[in-house]
Amino acid sequence: MTPFDLQDAVRILAESRLFEGLQATSLQSMIGSLKVERWPRGKIVIRSRELTKRFHVLLKGRVKFARHNPTTGRALTLAVLGPGGAFGMDSLRGMQLGGVSTETLDDVIALSGSNDLWSGWARSVPKFREAARRYTDHQVLRLVELTGDIALHDTVTRLARMIVRYSDASGQDSGAASCLILDLSHEELAHMIGSVRVVVSRSLAALKREGVIDVRAKELRILDHAKLLNIAKF
Repeated sequence: MTPFDLQDAVRILAESRLFEGLQATSLQSMIGSLKVERWPRGKIVIRSRELTKRFHVLLKGRVKFARHNPTTGRALTLAVLGPGGAFGMDSLRGMQLGGVSTETLDDVIALSGSNDLWSGWARSVPKFREAARRYTDHQVLRLVELTGDIALHDTVTRLARMIVRYSDASGQDSGAASCLILDLSHEELAHMIGSVRVVVSRSLAALKREGVIDVRAKELRILDHAKLLNIAKF
């Protein structure tokens, strides 16, 4: 990794929830132990059986985590991570994500290391241990919220809640969190709320009629955040 790349990586990770509170010198030392990975868009990066081997931290691009029903072809996206997001370390807590595929939504640059290295950081760097615990807790909370949304809310409400969560930079894994889902296809958005494309298209049209959002050049923009929060029942 060149000095420019290192500085850029330090900046991205310093803004992430996972490395919150760490000094630049500590981040530089930790990053120096990691391997640079580059994955093209549409690549299945890692399957659930491999999660016990290595962890990955994103520097550029997005990765989605989904479960698929091979019989019906339906899919449920569990999470979308952007720069500063990480995966592969849940196995350290004995969490097994059976049947989950990990696919890139863009060309991705990531850093990876062994789970033994992650454990060593957690033992020797208290601030990292605390930040990593908060990060993992946040990801678990997201899964709980997704389950509750599907069980308790109609499609428009679920869609509004999902847009709010992924458009609030303070609640995401990077300062550019508003870019994580706003350009995704209606099919991809449907996978994120347990619905189908045609229903999501109708729901987006309803939000547009209400003046809450606009869609131009295949990118969704929020026009009235307060009204969106009200529809989302937050």
